[in-house]
Amino acid sequence: MSSKTAVLLEGRVTCNLQEDDVFSAVLAEESELVNHLPIPAPVYGIVAFIVFVGLLAVTYAFRSVWTRH
Repeated sequence: MSSKTAVLLEGRVTCNLQEDDVFSAVLAEESELVNHLPIPAPVYGIVAFIVFVGLLAVTYAFRSVWTRH
């Protein structure tokens, strides 16, 4: 790769950047993109577990329906 590189930064084209500068600029731009969750991440797992236990309870409640008919 050459040391002369054109990179688009904030709508401007900047030339003659070193490769390390290009990579650090790209990493700096990517590190600012953060998606904040509305609730903490472990809560999603707890809610999913509760939903699956509820579905298991519903399934277990109908375990003997076939033998009654």
